[in-house]
Amino acid sequence: MRLFILFAAAAAFAAPAPTPALAQPADMTTVTAPHGRTILVSVADLDLASAQGQRALNTRLWRAARDVCNFTRLRDLSEHRAEGQCRAAALAHASSQRAATLAN
Repeated sequence: MRLFILFAAAAAFAAPAPTPALAQPADMTTVTAPHGRTILVSVADLDLASAQGQRALNTRLWRAARDVCNFTRLRDLSEHRAEGQCRAAALAHASSQRAATLAN
């Protein structure tokens, strides 16, 4: 029993402590793939009040989703589908980020 308590105590101290999430800069938005890869997209140079600035933001988000879900070795149709699903999920995440960015 003592050995179990000793191992439990050692495991508790060996476990990594949770770290707070890093704050995202106000002039950045993120595109995150389901597998966890994230790309930061700068919006600092865009006038988001204009239609042209919003189109440029959409283009940047689409390109980031393409890059974050880039499967370089597409060997068959199922991998091609997986890449498409990854991009769709990344764009869905990006659309919520886009709404928050435009609200600021």
